[in-house]
Amino acid sequence: MFEEMLFLAEKHQAKMVICNIQKVDQNGNITQKLTQIPNMPEKIELENNFSVFSDLSYFACNKLFKRELFQQKRFKKGAHFEDIQLIPQLLLDCDIIVQTQSFHYQYLERTDSITKTHTEKGLDILKAVHDVEYIFKESMYSHKIKELKNFQIFEGVYSFMAYLAFVKDEDTFYRMADKLSIFIRERGIKIQDILNYNRFGKNYLLSLPVKKKIFYLLFFAGQKKLIRKLI
Repeated sequence: MFEEMLFLAEKHQAKMVICNIQKVDQNGNITQKLTQIPNMPEKIELENNFSVFSDLSYFACNKLFKRELFQQKRFKKGAHFEDIQLIPQLLLDCDIIVQTQSFHYQYLERTDSITKTHTEKGLDILKAVHDVEYIFKESMYSHKIKELKNFQIFEGVYSFMAYLAFVKDEDTFYRMADKLSIFIRERGIKIQDILNYNRFGKNYLLSLPVKKKIFYLLFFAGQKKLIRKLI
């Protein structure tokens, strides 16, 4: 994995290299292939392909970074979802990133790990987006307003709601849902913006499984009590 990624970094003088991920179960069976940046070349110049900023999955585990990116930045201590908080900031310091289409990283997902109860720690997703917004406005890409809004929608709305769907405690669910409503309102994000969000050129909502679609649509319609029956 790192042999190929280091080769690509040196070949293209890139500060960040990304490989694909595949999920595997306890028996080593592949359950899902996660292509990170489809339909783009090996070398990606961010200025001309900045949709990557809002489309990328911000895992740290499948990336190789140039050390200088960490001179002024670190993972936030005590924070959950620290990948979402830091990796976009590192990307903003890059002008070129590189990818390999190899599925090098094997992500073990145990069956019982999916059923764990989620808590208010999920609010750290919204805090992470807030931190990225601050750095974005100071970056060389600060004029890319559309991509910032798409990042807010993908990470602050869809990723947060994917976590919220597993919050079992009713009071916690409603408190977190209220925080999300405030997040959306403060950023002037319209429901139509969320419904029309495209990831890698395809409508994101339409690409989701039916149960997730229903969950999101009920939430956007303000039907939180009906959502609780789904969970």
